Parts: sequence; C-alpha cells; structure tokens
Amino acid sequence: MRCTVFCICLAVAALAGTPQSLHAEPVEFSGTGNYYDYVLGQMDWDEALAAADALSYQGYPGHLVTITTQAENDFISAAFASGVAQYFAWIGGYEPFDDGAWFWAAGPESGVQFAEEATPLPPYNYANWGGLEPNDHSAGEDFAAINLGSEFANVLPGEWIDSPNPNPSDPIFGYIVEYETGDVGVSGDVPTAAFQCGLRVVGPNPASSGTGLHLAVSQPSEVTIRLYDIAGRKVGTVLDGVVTAAGEREVRVSCSELPSGIYFAELLARASDAPQLRSAARAKLVVVR
Repeated sequence: MRCTVFCICLAVAALAGTPQSLHAEPVEFSGTGNYYDYVLGQMDWDEALAAADALSYQGYPGHLVTITTQAENDFISAAFASGVAQYFAWIGGYEPFDDGAWFWAAGPESGVQFAEEATPLPPYNYANWGGLEPNDHSAGEDFAAINLGSEFANVLPGEWIDSPNPNPSDPIFGYIVEYETGDVGVSGDVPTAAFQCGLRVVGPNPASSGTGLHLAVSQPSEVTIRLYDIAGRKVGTVLDGVVTAAGEREVRVSCSELPSGIYFAELLARASDAPQLRSAARAKLVVVR
C-alpha cells in the first residue's frame, strides 16, 4: 500500500488535534473477553510489536492486536474510528518469508498463518484485506495495518493494507494493543496448525555477553534464526537454513557486539519433506551493558 507525500501532509495536519487515545482507558470486547486500546505514535512495526508487548492493563498482558473474526474487526474499527481521512494503525500480522504467507506475530495466535496472499486460511478463515491488498507495491511491504479513517485508495474503514517497515509513505500513526484476560479465546482455544514452530529465550534475559534460545519444530525442518533491532534492521544471523530434526534444541546467541537495547530473534521454518508448509515465531530479548 502506498500514498503520496501530499496525502501524508494532509494526514499529519489533521492529526494535530488528535488525542493520544480515543478512550480514557482500554475498552472491552465481549466476543473475546479481552481489552483493546489505540496508542498514538509514528513508529516502525517492530517498535509497535515491542511496545505493545511491554504494556499491561489491570494485570493483563498486552500484545499487538491479532484479529481473527469479522466481529472483532468490526469492534476495533468502530471503537477506534478516528474521523481522519488517511489514518491507519499497525496490527500484529506480518509476512516473514516475503512470499505471500501471512502470520500472526503476537498473542496466543503467534506463529499461526492466517492468509496466503489475500486468501484467508484455516484455522480462522479470516482476513480483511482492502482493495488490491496485499499488493507488495514497494520493497518490504511485509507488515499489516488497519484503516481507522475513511475510505482511502480503495481501502474501506476497517480493511487492512500491507506496508513497509519503516513506512515512508503510508499514513500509519499508531498501533492497536490487545490485553489478554483469559476469559474467552485463551491460548488453549487456538486450533493446532498442521506445522508449528516455537522460539523462546532460556538464557539470561536481559543479557550482556550472550544468551540461549530454545527452538521447537513439529517435524523435520530447514530453520533460520535472525536477529533484528527494534527498528526492524537485521543485526545478525544465528542459524541459516540448518536442517533440524523434529523436536526441541537450544542454540547460543552472542550479544557481545550488540549495543544495549531491545532485539527480536525470528525463527523461520520450512518442513523438509513439504516446503509449502511454513511456520514462524519470534522472541524478544534485551541487551544491557
């Protein structure tokens, strides 16, 4: 998705009077039992992912929103409608392989593929792309955003676009955070995908010289693990196309050359005997000096 510089100027001008949040506090959606909030601030998708993950509300953990039903999408679109013509917010979908496979990167749904190009996939069978989206109009349009304004470039309110990271031309001015209460739609309710992978930090976190990552794949796979800083820039590669047996293993990550900050380790896995099966997972680590 792309707009002109002129569009951005209009959006920034209209944004001047927009409050940090449209509500005094997060709002609850009965369909999931979770709370949702809109956070204003121009930032990269990776920064929004980290920022949402660091938030909590009444003890409930936050994450960049994952939208799996039309009812949830309608609620978000109505609750955070901005009244601004060019106005989008980041959501938790991304395209890690840059090949049309879209995954959720946060919450209980993290690592679940929800679309192939514009086609929704099981287990949710839901995506709400607008117009000709996702269209890979520019390099790096691998991150999803929702329209919280009026119709724009054939994308209706509540519909999604793919956008680059950072987003030099798309009018993205914040992100939606979802707080998981565990009341409805808890992680145990997430259907099992045909092929899964997982990644978590098991060593020191925060770390200084190094830490450990625990990875898991449900069947023999070719795996790659890359490190990204909070702005989405690749800063290192831990594994590169390594064939791994089904099960679990641990790998070491050197942090000695990294400055203090927040980083993401991203695991990309392809099933060895069925390359069309892909899965992705992310883990956040902190480096301190």
